[in-house]
Amino acid sequence: MDEIGREHLRQVLVEQLGEQAAETLMSQLPPYRWPDLATKADIAELRGELAQLRGEFVQLRGEFGELRGEFGELRGSVAEQRGEFGELRGSVAEQRGELIERIGAVHESVGALHVVVARQTWVMTLGIVAAIAASVGITATLV
Repeated sequence: MDEIGREHLRQVLVEQLGEQAAETLMSQLPPYRWPDLATKADIAELRGELAQLRGEFVQLRGEFGELRGEFGELRGSVAEQRGEFGELRGSVAEQRGELIERIGAVHESVGALHVVVARQTWVMTLGIVAAIAASVGITATLV
């Protein structure tokens, strides 16, 4: 019954029974339509659906618990890898320092070798000049 029907019924009841009796009878009618009322079967069906949903929620909680555990393991693994990368960085930095030292030592050796080669080149050049001078008959006094 809609609102217009309810009001019409109320007017008829007031005319037939009076205001107080009409109000008493109208107060016994639900304020909504009869098809909108839930039956016991409807409620039982909803209870079954709610029980099923509760079971699914329990299952989801378990799955979320498992996921939390897996994420915890992943965090531990990532932290472990960060530690290993830190160790690698330290090792690379140490090796870099050693390499720089070795390059410096090689640079010093090359500088010393350059001096030795320059001296030997000078001695050989003087020897060649002296040999040429001797072969042409120039005496050592000219040098």
